[in-house]
Parts: sequence; structure tokens; C-alpha cells
Amino acid sequence: DAENLMAEAREMLAVRNLHALQEVSQLQATTSVLLTRTEEAEDSSRRDALTGALNRPWLDRTLDREFTQAVVFGRDLSIAHVDLDHFRNINERHGTPVGDRVLRSCAQALQSCVRGSDMVARFSGEEFVVVLPGADAQIARQVAQRMLTALATADHDPQTGSVRVTASIGVATYTPKQRFASTLALLEAADHALYAAKLCGRNRVECFEELPVARRAPVAS
Repeated sequence: DAENLMAEAREMLAVRNLHALQEVSQLQATTSVLLTRTEEAEDSSRRDALTGALNRPWLDRTLDREFTQAVVFGRDLSIAHVDLDHFRNINERHGTPVGDRVLRSCAQALQSCVRGSDMVARFSGEEFVVVLPGADAQIARQVAQRMLTALATADHDPQTGSVRVTASIGVATYTPKQRFASTLALLEAADHALYAAKLCGRNRVECFEELPVARRAPVAS
């Protein structure tokens, strides 16, 4: 009888252990699902719904952080302000649905040109801002040139096959020698360079540091 009781006890213990392992496994699976959903929700909250690029609030938040780190640690920080040329003509000629597809395609083209540490964000309408932490002016110009090529050569709307896109890009770089008073000043510098690119015929890159002093606004500290 004692041996039978011991055998039954061991069997019951094994069954309980098995149930406990199953419960732990189910809890782990549930936790994993919840974490995935949380991460997806967080990612969705920082994405532009149309293009999938990061949205403007997340751009402002991240750019402030990167600017502070650049100031504190003496790092370079470049931004590229990208404006698609004559985008209104695409909407008028092909319709808004095509324009939306083109915007998504352009965001993907820009993303393909940057590193994992860089950030592509939709600034407004057909404008994007690309944040390049640690990139000096020369590297930022090279990245911007790659963006021009990627935008010009991409098949933005396979359904029609007739949509081609160019862009004007303005680049500005914060360095320990070329300082800006704030993120707003850095953005304004990139915007001035963008305006210069448009004045020079569009489909080109202009860097704020290379503009004649007379054409610079007083944004640098």
C-alpha cells in the first residue's frame, strides 16, 4: 500500500508540474502578444498614417533630443529638408489617390538612403525632414544626393508608369564651429538652403554653409 501511495503521489506531482509548466507557457505567450501589441501601438503613434514615415510630433521630440546631445557632447548633427518639386501637378493630373501612392513611394525611397540611426519624417504635405545624427556637412550632402537619385529613378506608380518625381533639398549642419541657437534655428537654416535650391532651378541640393553670407538669414548664434 505504501508503495502504491508513493507512486500515486509521484504521478500527481508530475501532473501538477506539467499543468504548472503549461500555465507558465501560456502566460509567456500572452505576455509576448501583449508586448508586441504595445510596441505596435507605440510605433503606430509615432508614424504618419499615409506615408509610414515618422510624424511631425515625433520629429520635433526626437530632433530636440538629438540637438541637445549635439550641443552637450560636441557632435555634428545634420538635417535635410526635402520638398517634392511641383507635387501639386501630380494631384491635378492624376488625382489624389495617385498622389497618395507617390507620397508613400517617396517616403520609402528616402528611407532606403539612410542609416538605421537616421530618421525620415513627414514635415507637412509633400515635405520631409531627414535627421542625420553624427553626419557632417559632406556626408549630409552625399546622403542628400543619393535621395535625389532615388526619388528620380523610382517607379512611384506602377499602375500608370508615368509619374516621375524630383525634389529640392536644403541641408544644414550643426557643428562645434557652426552653432545654431536652437532646433528651430537649424530647421530655418535648412529651409533657407531649400529655398536656394528652388531658386537655382530645383532638382538639386544646397547646403546652408555654402550659401553666400548675404543670402543667409540671421539664424546662427
